[in-house]
Order: sequence, then structure tokens, then C-alpha cells
Amino acid sequence: MAKSKNGIPAALLKKPHKQKYTLNMALRAAGISSEEEKYLTEPRIALAMAKAAHREIRKAKDEADKLLKDRKSAILAEVLKKTK
Repeated sequence: MAKSKNGIPAALLKKPHKQKYTLNMALRAAGISSEEEKYLTEPRIALAMAKAAHREIRKAKDEADKLLKDRKSAILAEVLKKTK
């Protein structure tokens, strides 16, 4: 991955107006304050972003599981209604 002058991956700097917000959100989600941010190395930034992404994936998976469970319940209720 290409690097910029300050060591942050170039992919993160492609759209600074969007990426900076995403990076800040990831750092805050990982519990890193703005004072600690200036001492971060690239691996720590990557870890913070991975933690935030993992949290979002887990939320999406939980929501999908809930919808699937609701759908299964609806199908079961429909089958039981038809068998009576």
C-alpha cells in the first residue's frame, strides 16, 4: 500500500473530507482520545479502524439474525395455521 509523507496509507487520504471523519469515528470507537491520536502509529490506526468495522459488522449480523428469526417465526405460524 502506498504511503503518504506522514505514514498514513494513501487509501485513507483519497477523500480527506470523508476519510478524516471515518478515521476519527474509528479512533473514538476504539477508545482513543484526540490527545493520544498524535502519538499513534499506522498499525494502531489500522487496529482502531478494524475494531470499528468489526463492531459495525456485528451490529449488521445481529440485525440480520433477528430478521431471520422473525421470518422463521412468521413461516412457522403460517404453517401451523394451515394445518389446523
